[in-house]
Amino acid sequence: MMLDTLNTTDKLSLRSPSIVPLGYTGDRISMSKNPFDQFAKQFFEAFLTPLGEVRTNFEVPGEPKFIDIWFTPSPQPSIITEKWELFAKIATLPCLLEPFRNQPNYSEVRSCLSKLFHVIDDFQRQAKRDDKAFTEDELPQLWIITPSASDDLLSTFGAFAREDWLTGIYFLPTGLRTAIIAINKLPRTPET
Repeated sequence: MMLDTLNTTDKLSLRSPSIVPLGYTGDRISMSKNPFDQFAKQFFEAFLTPLGEVRTNFEVPGEPKFIDIWFTPSPQPSIITEKWELFAKIATLPCLLEPFRNQPNYSEVRSCLSKLFHVIDDFQRQAKRDDKAFTEDELPQLWIITPSASDDLLSTFGAFAREDWLTGIYFLPTGLRTAIIAINKLPRTPET
């Protein structure tokens, strides 16, 4: 498992969600009210930082909404990405990571999609201001990470498995730029 690659201090901080440093969120200092939420943010921050910039509690424009984890890849990751295959594959583009302690309900999935659409709108406005062209493949991706995903949840959002990804990773229709990772369905391998 990936935890084997962390040193003892890192493992202790990841296993102890009640003993956490304050999270820096722009100009504000905040502590998550939910220990799982704080643990998930620290976990993904630990694994993704070598691959690029990680920002937790990233505020979405408009009404107050926060992205749990906003990731921007570095042009030159500081680790060998083969060792981190699943994270490296996820982290090839800017992405939103929304981890859940329990399976999200329909409203929670729609809320995640809403955050993604706000980020894409902002991305497109910035590209227009900078007079930069981009392709659909360069737009940010949303990853909803859940301990399980029922067939009902997956079918409601049109999610499907792809042969070029691991079992347990389900993609919504292409235009939605979203995938659901069902942790209980991932193969038990070093990369997961």
